[in-house]
Amino acid sequence: MAAIVSFFYGAVTTFLALYLFGMIRFFAIILAFLLGPASGNLLVRGLEPITAKKRGRAMQLAVGIGYGIGAVPLVAVLILFGGGFTGLILALFVGLSIFTAVNSLR
Repeated sequence: MAAIVSFFYGAVTTFLALYLFGMIRFFAIILAFLLGPASGNLLVRGLEPITAKKRGRAMQLAVGIGYGIGAVPLVAVLILFGGGFTGLILALFVGLSIFTAVNSLR
């Protein structure tokens, strides 16, 4: 269940971050450093009631892989087809989100 929620959460937040970072190009790196960890923490807080506060290696893998599978296709398409700076900032955002979520589930 956590992997499914993480998948859809990753897809939606990555799309919203892409929209935001596309509008604000100059300050996008600052926003990525601020919103990436906040997004990962929000995911963990949203999963706590669903998973009955389960933690451990299995939850870390489920959440990290689910978020990654939901977010990486959009990031890869953006980088491969000329996204440039915005694609790299979006990859930073996704990486920080996954790192924070997995680290919070320890």
